[in-house]
Amino acid sequence: MNNLLNIKLFKILMVGMVITLLNACEINDPIAEISKPGYVAANIYLDIPSTNITAGKDVDFYAEYWSKDGIKELSIVYNIERALNYTLTYPPTGFTYKFDTISEVRDFQKIKTFEHKEDSFDAEKKAYTIEDKFPVSYTLSAIEYQNPITFDETQFNIMFPQNIVNKYREKLYKKLNYSEFKDLIVTQNGLTGKENFDSFYDTLRVDNQLTYKIKEAAVDSLKKYYAKVPVSSLLYNKNRQFYSVNFSKRFFLNTKFKIINEADVVNYSESKKITIL
Repeated sequence: MNNLLNIKLFKILMVGMVITLLNACEINDPIAEISKPGYVAANIYLDIPSTNITAGKDVDFYAEYWSKDGIKELSIVYNIERALNYTLTYPPTGFTYKFDTISEVRDFQKIKTFEHKEDSFDAEKKAYTIEDKFPVSYTLSAIEYQNPITFDETQFNIMFPQNIVNKYREKLYKKLNYSEFKDLIVTQNGLTGKENFDSFYDTLRVDNQLTYKIKEAAVDSLKKYYAKVPVSSLLYNKNRQFYSVNFSKRFFLNTKFKIINEADVVNYSESKKITIL
């Protein structure tokens, strides 16, 4: 009786070991895993050697792919993101206002299709391989506008939306003192006389030093004159003789390799980000 029980236990242990070994082999074979029922999408790997590309040039890429259901279509797709960076500085104090934004300006679209070749199969990699390129439009060139020595109001207004300029003015207003307001409103732009401007302030002596405090009743008048100060006066660096303006526009491509297999199942590689110069 004991011998019969031992034989049964031995058989159970052997069956368990066989199942464990089969599972281990299956886990270590990615091709077998993909080939199992339910795993019908293609397996894809994409590499882009250089992700900083000059607009108008082609982008080189390398890809590996495999599908148990055959290959119907290969293509490169990407979307386009646009990054805008604004910097405005008031040189006398160094106050700087920055605003950055990034947004998608075009969703994912097919850029170029490629021919699948059966003889491209690499037995060592257990995958088909492809080395090719795809185009990038020259219209995606980066733009840099930095510290111009002359102020072109039309060009400035094209680059800097009014809400950005208004925000800069608003924040700068809170940082300016009596002397700086006077320089902008009276000395530089002659928007009012010295006596009228001085009437906006109470003069106080604190620790044997004169200080100026804006009268509550004069706040609206000061803001009215400040609003008339040209934006160029709020940006000019007298010492270095340029306007403290920085603007940049840059585009990024989020790129994927797309495959449709013969079962009409679509799959994509991981996205690769490309910076357009």
